[in-house]
Amino acid sequence: MNHADLVRNVLNHASASPAPIVGQWHNIQLRPDVGAGDTLNVGVAFVDAGNRVHLKMARDLSRLSCLYDDAIDIASFEKLCSVVEEGFNGASAEAFQLNKLSPNARISDGRYASGASIEDILTRLFDATVPVGRPTESDRQPRNRAKSISTEQATRLIIERLIERMGQRAIPFISDGM
Repeated sequence: MNHADLVRNVLNHASASPAPIVGQWHNIQLRPDVGAGDTLNVGVAFVDAGNRVHLKMARDLSRLSCLYDDAIDIASFEKLCSVVEEGFNGASAEAFQLNKLSPNARISDGRYASGASIEDILTRLFDATVPVGRPTESDRQPRNRAKSISTEQATRLIIERLIERMGQRAIPFISDGM
């Protein structure tokens, strides 16, 4: 295949790929204590070119207990999130007025977004901007990041690396007792 064929092939595949989906995205924000002014992202809204709203909301807000203890009713905010998702997912952008639903909910200013699919856009933005939506530690499989070794094994590894890197010059740094 010559260079011209390669360029033609790349151009043909590029033109065959579907056009990206574009629109505006917003964070769905929760104000647990309106007087305090705290604002937390609990979901993502994407308004497509057809002016339809697509939502992805956090289902479990139990992480809020770390911030507010028993000062707020977490179950009521979880219910508010489900009402928002059920009531506005697929609705027109004009009907998407959270401030009329609750003084504790609002949307952020719109920002440009594009992607291969609406689900891709929602998932990417949700994962990036909604920390309360991440799985809790109890939901995750424990990760063993460290491998435990004995002091003797560690000493032997260090001596081996010293000798590897320094050769005979490492001998003064190695005590006789090892």
